[in-house]
Amino acid sequence: MFWRALCKGLNPLVDAPQDSLESDMAKANALYGNGAMEQVDRACDALLTLQPDYGEALNLKGIVAFRNGQFEAAINFLIQATKAPAARPNFFNNLGEVLRQNGSLDNAEQALRNAVDMDPGYAVALNNLGVVL
Repeated sequence: MFWRALCKGLNPLVDAPQDSLESDMAKANALYGNGAMEQVDRACDALLTLQPDYGEALNLKGIVAFRNGQFEAAINFLIQATKAPAARPNFFNNLGEVLRQNGSLDNAEQALRNAVDMDPGYAVALNNLGVVL
């Protein structure tokens, strides 16, 4: 319901069941893959209205903000994602990369170390940590 309402330009919060978050997030990720950044941002906003600490949506908003050159907003969204109840290693990796590209190498190192601590086999984070060091 959420997704259909959003696509039709209606209020996606009306009758949007809580259990549809993962499904709606998958659709937001598909939009991201298609380069529809404005729609991705709106979809994430709607998801965050339903669940303000939804890490996946915060992470994706951070990535979109970064792609739009909004470094401070990207960092803020990604920090929130890393503090979400279901934080994932890729949230820390994304934060580390944004911090690195923004010149904050010490903070980038810490974020990337957190990603590796959560998943020692996370090759992307290990590589990114090597770039920072």
